[in-house]
Amino acid sequence: MVLGCICGCDSKAPPAATAAVKTSAPIDPESARSLYAKHCLACHGSDGHGDGLAAEFLFPKPRAFLDSPLRFSGSTTAVIQTIRQGLPRSAMPGFSGVLTQTEIAGLAALVVELSKKGASAGSSAQPVEREHAPAPAYFTDGMVAYGSQLYRSMGCVGCHGATGHGEGIEGLLDSVGKPIRPADLASGQYKSGSRPEDLFRTISKGVPGTPMPSYNAMLSDDQIWVLVEYIRRLAPARFSGHVSGVELRAQAADEGMLTDPAHTGWLDIEGELIAIRPLWSRVEEIVTVSVSVVRAGDSIGVHLIWDDATCDVNQDSGRFPDGAAVMFARSDVVPPLPMGIPIEQQSESLPVNIWHWKASRQFDASTGRRHDADEPRILAGGNYHLFGPPQTRTAAAAPATPLDGDQDLRLSDPLYRTAVAAGNIHSDPALVSHAALEANAIGFGTLTYQPAAAQDLQSTAVWSNGHWFVTIYHSFSTPNEGDIEFLPGKRIPITLAIWNGSKGDRDGTKLISGWHWLVIDGEKATVVPAPVPSVK
Repeated sequence: MVLGCICGCDSKAPPAATAAVKTSAPIDPESARSLYAKHCLACHGSDGHGDGLAAEFLFPKPRAFLDSPLRFSGSTTAVIQTIRQGLPRSAMPGFSGVLTQTEIAGLAALVVELSKKGASAGSSAQPVEREHAPAPAYFTDGMVAYGSQLYRSMGCVGCHGATGHGEGIEGLLDSVGKPIRPADLASGQYKSGSRPEDLFRTISKGVPGTPMPSYNAMLSDDQIWVLVEYIRRLAPARFSGHVSGVELRAQAADEGMLTDPAHTGWLDIEGELIAIRPLWSRVEEIVTVSVSVVRAGDSIGVHLIWDDATCDVNQDSGRFPDGAAVMFARSDVVPPLPMGIPIEQQSESLPVNIWHWKASRQFDASTGRRHDADEPRILAGGNYHLFGPPQTRTAAAAPATPLDGDQDLRLSDPLYRTAVAAGNIHSDPALVSHAALEANAIGFGTLTYQPAAAQDLQSTAVWSNGHWFVTIYHSFSTPNEGDIEFLPGKRIPITLAIWNGSKGDRDGTKLISGWHWLVIDGEKATVVPAPVPSVK
């Protein structure tokens, strides 16, 4: 079985994804195609074949509208919901609060039209959803135990595994031969929808274009309902974060907070939980990052908190450090999510500014010198590591110790330190005190780090009991060329990325958020999620 949903949440903090969707009159087709080119083409391809420039970096692969059926429903209302909230456990972001209701409706109409063209060309049609009895008023332990038996006897365990994390089988393909993995039922994030009736629908009719079959003829309504309840109890009840469109306002802070990650003032700063999703599907415990923006004196800082069971500070062959990045749009227009990737149909340039932090660099900054691969970064034991602000640099180069007993070749030799000799900014001795570096880009292959003289970012970090607390800050009164200008009242598109070193994350293998908004007005932040109308 391959099940999935818009979000997993608890009853105390229902996210927008749980609300039904009210359709709105769409924009004209030409405007919809322009929006598709800007926000969808990079993944789904210019003709809707799922072959955009970003597709090779994503798993599961982007939907091929012309070649395979829409997974859960071909209705415009369902597609609107997907565009609004995205799909968890996939690279599909949400656009609620970023695009207007009419823009989303126009995109949905375009996607449905593409899908219909594919269906008329021979792809399989969506099965008809059957009427079903309502869910029982309550579930007893015996009913749930029966659901557990059905989970095994109907073969669900063969794909989704005994724990529900999708570890049962590998090598599955969808109807067009693209790899697909069974849903992680224990994540609590189901692509088909978060309501019990959404799970019922998926089990009943299956998922077109995937190995997930329909159980309509094999199970009664009552049997499906107890199976639904068993699956829901596999997952923890938690709020999975805001997907897109949250407005973050800078909160006033004590200047000492920026250089002291253990400052008590952080206790008074309220962050907003932002949903993050892996670009390459896997069992993932990290689903949110807490984000707050502070303004202290001449500086503005972004404070990030996220779960990470291991503190990864080393970088070597097969070893990668933890990391985080904040990306800002340098224009008033929200650019394509893949680093503002240029689109053939779009003449405008939409550059982005990126603040990229690495735990390995934070360790080096806190010790005052770089550590090469042959000199591991050693952390003191325990579950608390305070890295703090940069120390006075004690040595730009690695210590002059012999290599393999050869007294003629020392680690300080420029022939050995090829990255320094080549001008690699990551190895620049002048930047050893900078754990976060600033870069600009307009799409894949264009990432360019600013010159050393223009690298003004500073950061502090704490890893404590499985959580990272990282603050990246920058002076906003003296921006360099390519920097973001934090002008009062300006709404700046902002998105995030997290790398988990213990899972091999590096480069494009990471977790990302959708687009949100940063407003600098000097007032205490109030986060206002984009309104989601009720469904009629």
